[in-house]
Amino acid sequence: MERNVTGPDGRQWVVRSFRFRRPPWRPVDPSFGLGVLDPDESLLIALPALLLYVVLAPFALLVVPLVVFLLEAPARVLWSLASTRRWVEAVHAGQARSSMTWTTDTDHVEAVVDQVARQLELGYERITPHRARFMGFSR
Repeated sequence: MERNVTGPDGRQWVVRSFRFRRPPWRPVDPSFGLGVLDPDESLLIALPALLLYVVLAPFALLVVPLVVFLLEAPARVLWSLASTRRWVEAVHAGQARSSMTWTTDTDHVEAVVDQVARQLELGYERITPHRARFMGFSR
């Protein structure tokens, strides 16, 4: 379900509902707890730690987050098929992109989309649809 609305300030909003949200990309700390190398340490002590860091950094920056993402995405799809949770998102894609997100259940998703769209059209500063929980803003 999707609705396009225009607020009193002229901003265009797209309000839509969906059952699946892709998991966020979760970067891993590439320092592996090594911390900053102490300048007083001898090169023989610091060199193995530096070599270990160079070898393992690409693995931690790309492979581990990719594996987590590839395992989590199918789990979220399966969960969304069995769950009654639905997401409602209002997005303004202008120069200063912003979005607001709520969660609700399948029985109330249409009413929540309608309430969000209507409140955006009226220019409400705080949008509070019934039977929905506000999840936050993003820019």
